[in-house]
Amino acid sequence: MPRAGSVKWYKKKESIYTILGVFAIATTFILISCFAFGFGQQSNGPRTLQLISVIFRHGDRNPTHFYPNDPYKDLSYWPDGLGALTKEGKKQMYKLGKFLRRRYQGFISDKYYQDDLYTFSSDHDRCLMSAQVCLAGLYPPIEDQIWNDDINWQPIPVHTIPRNLDKLIVVKKPCPMYDKELNETYYNEFFIKINEDNNDLYKYLTKHTGSQINSLTAVESLFNTLEVEDKMKLKLPDWTKKYFNKMKELAMLNLASLTFTPISKKLKGGPLIKEVVQHMSQRILGLKQPSKKIYLYSSHDVTLISVLRALGIEDIDKPDYGSSIIFELHQKLTDGDHFVKLLYLNNTEQTDPVDLRIPQCGEDECKLKDFITITKPLVPTNWEDECQIS
Repeated sequence: MPRAGSVKWYKKKESIYTILGVFAIATTFILISCFAFGFGQQSNGPRTLQLISVIFRHGDRNPTHFYPNDPYKDLSYWPDGLGALTKEGKKQMYKLGKFLRRRYQGFISDKYYQDDLYTFSSDHDRCLMSAQVCLAGLYPPIEDQIWNDDINWQPIPVHTIPRNLDKLIVVKKPCPMYDKELNETYYNEFFIKINEDNNDLYKYLTKHTGSQINSLTAVESLFNTLEVEDKMKLKLPDWTKKYFNKMKELAMLNLASLTFTPISKKLKGGPLIKEVVQHMSQRILGLKQPSKKIYLYSSHDVTLISVLRALGIEDIDKPDYGSSIIFELHQKLTDGDHFVKLLYLNNTEQTDPVDLRIPQCGEDECKLKDFITITKPLVPTNWEDECQIS
């Protein structure tokens, strides 16, 4: 991916007036650059950061289920419980908060102010906890916000909604039209052939797991458990070695099947894109006061995949724990134009997110007016109405 190059300064003998002049110009340029974007260098002229929206996957977790022949199904291996955020997961989320603090230092305040931030989470314990730990890394209390010398932490609200009402993150609110699209996807020729081509693999997995494996959904379910156990440094059974990478490929394919058609993309990935765009519009028009600077969404791998696929970005790997989609709204100081940058953080070990090209924009940055035009057909006008089967 293209990266900003380093600025090189060359010295030469000049008069004291020339040196002072160069210094003044350089200082002005540096100050502009600093305020432009978290004190980072930017291309195509100075600009100011206006708004950030971050959609991230929760941290490392325990398995949510086991297969009958699983050697690690005894709960003594998982004292925190099924699906729980692990110690490693907490560390990952704390790192994510620290990453956001470093990257956006100078744009977001050192102190937590409720008017600057809004955090929304999937109603899963691991997501709620991930959001809380991320915020601990992003906003450690300082100065008059320190309320207890025994703990370097302050409470920051995390909002959520019951899963059966969620039409933003996991999108589990009943939607007949989406269910219809998903059912038709499963019977699509492409997926029928995938199942036929992997019939021998399904039989192999069925034999070794003691569970009926006859679909991509079943493979993904199995792979998720194996992946968790592998990350926990538990020795996987020998039979898994031959097909581990193949199972990962099929697991990703199953996640993609959830947004296989234009309608399913709109209904599952579209609502969150719509909210991101609305916040951008409200920010530049001053329609919502107080105006937030940063929105955080604690979510799942399927959330990230659904959003990217709805945007037309389909060449993606299965998101790792802590993977993040970052939408940045900027305004150029030169002409006042607003534009959007889309970034992706592969995991919390990565120090620099990569630029993602928004399809139909053709550049790493996309004019806001173009972004609004591009996303308009990708998002539902009225989700409730469009979920109905006419």
